[in-house]
Amino acid sequence: GSSRVLLVAYDDTLPTQFGRFADEMDKPAALSMVLEPSGQHAYSLELKRSEGSRPSSSESHTLSVARFLKQDAPELEILSGFRRWIWRRDA
Repeated sequence: GSSRVLLVAYDDTLPTQFGRFADEMDKPAALSMVLEPSGQHAYSLELKRSEGSRPSSSESHTLSVARFLKQDAPELEILSGFRRWIWRRDA
């Protein structure tokens, strides 16, 4: 296998016939990253099950991660129902 992987994530506008299923305002966005083993600038991602359902984060996962990668915050937590996505900037 390869030591590097290209990850592309995107959120797009739902087709009109599925609009009633949208759980948030459409904000099309895309993010791409090259993933490789830990190096100088390492991040980790952990998925945990929440105790009980919580309201989802108001911003899309893609936009939240893009902002996190541009800032100096040590951690980002994204809530989605029973899931907690925890991004960490490894020191």
